[in-house]
Amino acid sequence: MPTMSALSWQLRRTVVVSIAVLLSATALGPIFNSIWGWLLPVVGAMVAVAASAAFARLLRVPLWLQPAVMVVGLALYVVLILVRTGNWFGIVPTPQSLEALSSLVRGGVSDVVTQSTPTNASAGLVLLTTVGVGMVAIVADIVAVGLRRPALAGLPMLALYAIPVSVTGTGIPWPLFVLGAGGYLWLISTDHRDRIRGWGRMMRPARTPMDSTSGDVTNTPIGAAGRRIGLIGIAVAVVIPLLLPSLPGSNLAALFNGGGFGGPGAGRATLVNPISTLKGQLTQPSNSEMLQLHTNETSQQLQYLRLATLDTFTPSGPQAGWSPGDAKSSARNRVTSGPIAAPGVDANAAHHTVKSSVKITGLTASPYLPVYPNSTKVDIDGDWHLDSLSGNIFSPYGKTGTATYQFTSTHVDYDLSALEAAPKLPTSDPIMQHYGAVPVLAQVQGIVDPLIRGKTTWIDKANAIDQYFRGNGFVYDTSTRPGNSGNDLVDFLQNKRGYCEQYASAMTYMARLAGLPARVAVGFTQGRKIADGTYSMHAHDAHAWVEIYFKGLGWVPFDPTPPDPNTVRTPLPWTQPDGGQGAAGSTTPNAAPTASASTGAAGKSRSKLDQQQDSADPAANGLAPTGPPPALWWGLGLLLAVLLCMLVPTMLRSRIRRRRMTIAKAGRPTTAAHAGWDEVLDTAADLQFPLDVSETPRSTAERLESEASLDAAGVSAIDLLASAEEQARYAPHAAPAQGLDEAAATVGRQLSRAVSKRRRWRAALLPASALAALSEPTSRWSEATAEWVWRVRHAVGRVFRFPRSAPRG
Repeated sequence: MPTMSALSWQLRRTVVVSIAVLLSATALGPIFNSIWGWLLPVVGAMVAVAASAAFARLLRVPLWLQPAVMVVGLALYVVLILVRTGNWFGIVPTPQSLEALSSLVRGGVSDVVTQSTPTNASAGLVLLTTVGVGMVAIVADIVAVGLRRPALAGLPMLALYAIPVSVTGTGIPWPLFVLGAGGYLWLISTDHRDRIRGWGRMMRPARTPMDSTSGDVTNTPIGAAGRRIGLIGIAVAVVIPLLLPSLPGSNLAALFNGGGFGGPGAGRATLVNPISTLKGQLTQPSNSEMLQLHTNETSQQLQYLRLATLDTFTPSGPQAGWSPGDAKSSARNRVTSGPIAAPGVDANAAHHTVKSSVKITGLTASPYLPVYPNSTKVDIDGDWHLDSLSGNIFSPYGKTGTATYQFTSTHVDYDLSALEAAPKLPTSDPIMQHYGAVPVLAQVQGIVDPLIRGKTTWIDKANAIDQYFRGNGFVYDTSTRPGNSGNDLVDFLQNKRGYCEQYASAMTYMARLAGLPARVAVGFTQGRKIADGTYSMHAHDAHAWVEIYFKGLGWVPFDPTPPDPNTVRTPLPWTQPDGGQGAAGSTTPNAAPTASASTGAAGKSRSKLDQQQDSADPAANGLAPTGPPPALWWGLGLLLAVLLCMLVPTMLRSRIRRRRMTIAKAGRPTTAAHAGWDEVLDTAADLQFPLDVSETPRSTAERLESEASLDAAGVSAIDLLASAEEQARYAPHAAPAQGLDEAAATVGRQLSRAVSKRRRWRAALLPASALAALSEPTSRWSEATAEWVWRVRHAVGRVFRFPRSAPRG
């Protein structure tokens, strides 16, 4: 192979950098619903950047000017492929095409602010993604090729991993991590190979199956060690997080991430669904459909469809606001394991049973399942669990996707008189301990105390706080103003402008100051009726409200948010000043209810829970185990995969040994001698006997005889093999030798007996010779790729007569 020039290794490394950046860019996959809508344009951008870099270096453009050439190439690609509107001759930008480009950029920025992940690959987002990855490729190329610092090129590629983690709040799937890490290791390996080539060719052992004139340097001890360290590092990075003990709920605590009161940028929810960016969903112009609900409940009695509840309050700091507590998952709390008890609802409370079904359309990435409160049975595929304390139904391993499921729920007919008669809970009650504690803010306590003064029942206190937000200048507004109190909650109560999340968060906090157990609930309002019993819920129907616990009645909803023209909400009769005797049909909380408070009394004539649930033993409402949890199957599968991977070198070594023994027994003299001697050398390498490739077979045999203390049979066997190998190498015609296979087996047994048990186990499970054989195809492919790139460059150079120079060391 001709000597490669400096331009040759630059061109080859340019290609490697582009591929490495492209592999790292696959980490952006969790942001989008589909991979092809954004990946193909990014592939084109990588080709454009690599081609521009190669062109600049072929023309000997100075290093400081090469980034400009690559930026121009990327810009031409964007204008030609992604804009294609108004370009002169299809490629020259015009004012019209630049305006189209500006419109796409504005659309992409708007999608970044308002859309939640995973999102559709809109034209604006694809443009921003393509340009962003292209700029990463330019920086990586300059660092790795221009400055010859390939290790530092990993820093811009690391940014591609940081984006999906910060946006989705979850980790990168391990296959995508492995892809990017593999590309980075390839780049480092390429640099290693080029630097060693600068010093000339390396001598290869005569027994290697590769051509000794190939000049390959990837199988040097340094190269092999580097590859092993890199592969082990990737494996550890993938496997260790899977083995660390953690609660499934630990990743659920980022639902609102303190977004209860923050103004713009003051606390962002990170749950991967439209509720994660509640404000963005309420203001986005598209208002896409999230799900469809079919129920036998009447429109006057429709409840809010709950997604999750938030019960932990942080008064200040980056995590200020409400967030969900830890949730535990096990086989005992699967929703498919049996009936679910309606928490806190007495059997004699007025209620009726409702059967519903949901079809997920847009809410595909939620780990929470939207259901009515007090659901008693859920029929859904997958591993879904009920957290009995919060009432959240979640999946620790999966997401909603496009699921279709059915559920049965108990709808309590809240009667005002029953709420007034509900006994108070003692402070020692677990509900009060968990849902009543809150750090006290003096400014807010000063608002709450006058509101509840003279109120003796919990419902009177709750309604007093609820009515506080119906007047006093509070208005619905998604454009909040920053305050100067130093606390987001106090700022909101002073500015009196906000949207549902802030109103629900503020009332929940004030209710706890009043001694009421309260929490924030997140989900959807009733939505729009599209057929008899069927409702469509869109992004603008996302909502937050308050739930306060009443003994015997469970969690009772309250909605302090002022009227919102974009949301349909049925008033709650027990929160109305006139007791729910106003006009019907209103869709705002300030209007009269659609059903009177007497519905609770009338509801007493309704059927109770299903007879089977009423007559069942209370213990039957628990969830019995139905088999090993999915985590166990995943763990067993991972363990099996690891064991199989560990057995690959052993099986390969066994196969090579059998083939060599067959050749040594019945092959031609030369091939039989090589096979027998190679088996001895590989056995010695596996058992960690030092080998010197500069030694003759005779010298190696004598050294092994001494180090392994071979007996007479062993000395005779290894001398026979060494003599046959020398004749095969140096004699014009090798003489046939009998018993080479038996001699190789004898030497192998005696070498094995001469080492410790630990070295024998290592030779059996991780034979060094087999590991080297596994890395050989990769080395050959890399070398073939390098040679192909050089030949292409050489052909182009002959056409354009580019000067040739030696590579830099």
